[in-house]
Amino acid sequence: QDAAGQAFVTELRQKQEQQFYVEYSENKPILPTYAVPTTTAQPLASKVLISQRHYMDDVQATDWPKAEELVSQLAMQVAQDEYEPLTVNLYARQAMRLTNAQLSLPGLDIQAYSVRYKLTRAVMDGTRYVNAPALLDNLQFPLDIASGQSRRLWFSVHAPAGFTQTQVKGSLKLAFADGSSTELPVTVKVLPFTLPTQDVPIGYLGSVPGYLSTAFNDAVVAQRNAAILHA
Repeated sequence: QDAAGQAFVTELRQKQEQQFYVEYSENKPILPTYAVPTTTAQPLASKVLISQRHYMDDVQATDWPKAEELVSQLAMQVAQDEYEPLTVNLYARQAMRLTNAQLSLPGLDIQAYSVRYKLTRAVMDGTRYVNAPALLDNLQFPLDIASGQSRRLWFSVHAPAGFTQTQVKGSLKLAFADGSSTELPVTVKVLPFTLPTQDVPIGYLGSVPGYLSTAFNDAVVAQRNAAILHA
């Protein structure tokens, strides 16, 4: 009985390992086909490259920037009472430890995040999907960046309702454990209006394909009728 029980446990563990590696097998991303930029324009170019890519375009750990993505200053625009992302990508030529990233924009609300990716999942036909969008974690220090890898910093910038300034100037300061640091000027154009209220449900899994009145017409009519009856 002991031998049979041990054989059962051994077989169970083997099947669990097989299922685990089917579900969570490693999918290595395709490396960029362009060369790592060579530049001396950035103060820390020998250690880390600072770049910017549209926030809807992924920056994987194995990515590196294109030459035209390298930046020495940052700019963005935001409407009143709008939250808009400002992203910065760090590519480490050698192992680096980020100890501080301070975005200063007087009068604007700022929240700092780092980008994290969920596990890739498999479905019955063998297709693998990555769970998108990427997750935002509160930026914590130190943040280690391995040599030859990239990390994205994500800052949420909010202009309060009724904000009167049309332009805000500030800076992004980056500091590393080896004592090196750099500072980038940041300019924010604040548009003198608020955006229309969004009536499309938006959440972790995205948004519905149409407006509420077209995607959930029955629910809209029922809610309207209930409001009339209540009145």
